[in-house]
Amino acid sequence: MQLQVHYLQCPKYPVSCSFSCGKKLPRYLIAHHTGREGTCSDSLLDCDFKSNGCKFRGKHNELLKHIETNAASHLALIAKELAETKQKLEITESKLAIVASWKRKDPLGNFSYTWRVDHWSQKIPYGCKSWMCEVY
Repeated sequence: MQLQVHYLQCPKYPVSCSFSCGKKLPRYLIAHHTGREGTCSDSLLDCDFKSNGCKFRGKHNELLKHIETNAASHLALIAKELAETKQKLEITESKLAIVASWKRKDPLGNFSYTWRVDHWSQKIPYGCKSWMCEVY
């Protein structure tokens, strides 16, 4: 019984590839065998451009052919992602500029933040006297 438990956990115990290639390898080598750098011709791999939006998944030789024949579509995915990233950057920069405009420096070099509140008298019922603020 202990030997069977050992076989289930032993990293050197030979196991069959989970794909249909039929190879038997030590358990610790299976992940490498079926991975991107491995030798299993039947393992399924994601496209290198998955993070950019490509949905292709196929065997190693199919993946190589896919990458060769879909360079234009991969480039389009990258261009789209770049445009979206630029747009997000512009939005972030404009928000930072707004926050920076709130920052003021007094004659002593201390910073204070100023922001505009429309209809402030309705939002602060007791007015500025109950709050530590200045109205410009």
